[in-house]
Amino acid sequence: MKKISLAVVLLAMFGGISMAQEKEDSTRTTDYEELFEDKPVESSEGMMILRKMDGKVYFEFPTELLDKKMLLGASVEATSNAADAAMGEQPDAPLPIYFTMDDSTIYLREVKVSPVTGDSARAIQSALEKNNLGPILDSFDIEAVTPDSSALVFDATGIFINGRDAIDPFGPYAGVSSLFASKKPTFKKGRSQLVDVSAFEDNITITSYLSYDISSSFLGFQTENERPATYRMKHTLVLLPDQTMRPRISDPRIGISSNEFYRISGHDNGTEEVRYANRWELRPEDPEAFREGKPVEPVVFYIDNTFPDAWVRYVEEGVEDWNKAFEQVGFKNALVTRPFPEDDPDFDPNNIKYTTINYVFSNNERAKGRTWVDPRSGEILSASVSLYQGVLDRLRRSMFIQIGAAEKRVRTTDIPDELLGKAIRDVTARQVGQTLGLTRNIGAASAIPVDSLRSPSFTRQYGITPSIMDNVTFNYVAQPGDVERGVKMTPNDLGVYDYYAIKWLYTPIQEADSPEEEVPTLRKWIADKIDDPMYRYREYDSNSTRDPNSHRNVLGLLGSDRLQAARYAIKNLKYVFEHMNEWVNEEDEDYRFQTEVNFSVLNIEFYWYWRHVLTNIGGIYQHRKYEGDPFPAFEVVSEAKQRRSLTFLLESLEATSWMNNERINREMNNINGDVQNRKIAVLFPYILRWGVDRIEVSQQKAYGATYTQQEFLNDVFDYVWESTMAGSIPTRAERMMQTLLTDYLIDNSPIRDGTGEEGSGASASAYTWTDNDRALLQYGLPDLSSHNNRIFALYGDGAAMSQLTIERLTGLPARANSESTADISDTMYTLLKKSKKVLETAVDEQEGDVKEQYEYLLLKLTKALEAD
Repeated sequence: MKKISLAVVLLAMFGGISMAQEKEDSTRTTDYEELFEDKPVESSEGMMILRKMDGKVYFEFPTELLDKKMLLGASVEATSNAADAAMGEQPDAPLPIYFTMDDSTIYLREVKVSPVTGDSARAIQSALEKNNLGPILDSFDIEAVTPDSSALVFDATGIFINGRDAIDPFGPYAGVSSLFASKKPTFKKGRSQLVDVSAFEDNITITSYLSYDISSSFLGFQTENERPATYRMKHTLVLLPDQTMRPRISDPRIGISSNEFYRISGHDNGTEEVRYANRWELRPEDPEAFREGKPVEPVVFYIDNTFPDAWVRYVEEGVEDWNKAFEQVGFKNALVTRPFPEDDPDFDPNNIKYTTINYVFSNNERAKGRTWVDPRSGEILSASVSLYQGVLDRLRRSMFIQIGAAEKRVRTTDIPDELLGKAIRDVTARQVGQTLGLTRNIGAASAIPVDSLRSPSFTRQYGITPSIMDNVTFNYVAQPGDVERGVKMTPNDLGVYDYYAIKWLYTPIQEADSPEEEVPTLRKWIADKIDDPMYRYREYDSNSTRDPNSHRNVLGLLGSDRLQAARYAIKNLKYVFEHMNEWVNEEDEDYRFQTEVNFSVLNIEFYWYWRHVLTNIGGIYQHRKYEGDPFPAFEVVSEAKQRRSLTFLLESLEATSWMNNERINREMNNINGDVQNRKIAVLFPYILRWGVDRIEVSQQKAYGATYTQQEFLNDVFDYVWESTMAGSIPTRAERMMQTLLTDYLIDNSPIRDGTGEEGSGASASAYTWTDNDRALLQYGLPDLSSHNNRIFALYGDGAAMSQLTIERLTGLPARANSESTADISDTMYTLLKKSKKVLETAVDEQEGDVKEQYEYLLLKLTKALEAD
């Protein structure tokens, strides 16, 4: 029917001509000839013929490609500003599309993959397809038909020269913008132009310059107004195979990226979610030859020839490390590396036909891997990894800070190549793992006892994490003397989990004839390892933000005990902070390196180790659970551990006087100010809000005795006022916490302030931001800077932000649900009165500044209580 309708359309467009008329008009110029006659045309032939003419690209689109599924993606070849998008980036996942024809118009449609029907439900497939109609993204007039009527000619320039978000330079990870910034690009068609076209057997590439005006703001203040920016973009349109790879049904208990479908049963019309795992097609065509050791066609990673020479070896090793895991499956040399070929005119690193590892000369401190996936089956078609020059700076700084106390060889600004090289190898391997279909296993190292991370025999066998897909780079738990004893400071090339995940994802199950028949074997492989936490997948998503073992973090989670690991880590920070000048003074004449280290220690490293412990308070361990798995779906952190964590948090804040190092402050190019004062001013109120908000949920989920909001507040009160109630002179840090606690209790108690208006109360329904909140967000910046830079902005003091943004920034809910929020006003009120009694006694026992402070606090409390 499709062929008949196409013929009818062509006849309608160009008329049915009789034999006699054909002889009479044999010299008439056709529309096809008129379109290109006497005009300079550049042509390229492949899966279709491309004609570049007058700054436009015309498709000679074969009619046999109508309704064929394709992927349309983009990569950045060059940029006028690397802060917007960097060379080599693939900003967004490719867009699945197809072309249809109706009358004299070609339509570009987005692919909507239908839900999967079961074998007994084939009759409803047509109904499903009708409910998954691909939306029209663009339309094009057919301007001619080729002389043999095999292809339709239309101007396709609008596919590539447009401001469509899905194929622009500004993906969710573009540039170096932070959560404080908002960036708005406005497409400028008049300043954009087509550059080049190339057609290949199964794909085409179109190169163009896309221009924008960029307006940016920071904390609500405009920093750029319509700054001109231009990017050379390469758009690729690739034809998906007619025969899809047999999918593998994924399992949420293992870290595999996947596409979501719904399986529909013909028996009861029920539906269930099913996910197809993303993986390369490495299934052997000849199973018998495979059993005899015949290798499959390898995945080739082409390595950018602009990489610094010192990097190349380690980048290659980061790819080839995965061959060890594939060998257990029976695939020999499944991954190979080759340099960008210089003598192959068909090679183009921006053509998705090639899987590449690209070097990006940018101070951006990230690496990232992207894959092009057939959305129908999960087959990975190609991939790219981008490594930025800034990664080396980050690794050098992190190595100095995190393991400088134990590893003497990194106590320099010029860390030896073999040490930095191993870190580059690990970063590469982590990104390559993502291009193989594995997802990040955040918190994998929480399976290891902290003391084992200081064991030479354990770390030699297992490294410092069960998975290279973890976020851990260095052994920041190791102490001075541990390296000399043989303790390893970096991950193994691959961890035990990585071997397990590759086996699960790629081992052929030849006895199965369908994805469903594979499931029992796949589940057994998981069941065989489910008892061992070293093989546990710890997923980070919106449902696991309360899990101390899997929350998103900058430095990675080392060890099963957040408290013990943080003690070791902060002890190391103090050691490095106190000795860095003597280590690098002669190498760092302008103090640039030490200034960077100083900032990182005070504003990043300390905070994140400290926050690792904070997540214990109100924490809920969560697991993906199937029937028979030997653990509960969730479990609240024990009362004892929450109490110990609170004590640690308060003690570590009180002990931050080491950060006010006069000698270091005098030598830094940046003035630190009173660091301890700032730490307490920002983080102590954070503890209070975190504890009250998080414990509210955890005590509801405990189903038994657990740490409560009332106990938490009483414990904070007892710690802060302990020395004063004992008649001792409080420390400077204690006095500051006493003031902050008093203000918190007044603000959150059911009393009225001096203006006669109600205070915020414990059940306030909305939250607005203060200067201290913005200071707190600074600490979250390194962890969360990868979120879409388009959607985050703060406007003015006390401005409200979206609830989702606030949760991501601090872990605290922006709004309290008045229907479910527990009322602890009585506790707040009781502690206010108790504070007043303590102060009434203490004000006569203290002298000088302490007495004056207590008199002021007593006055505030008295006025607040009288206003009730």
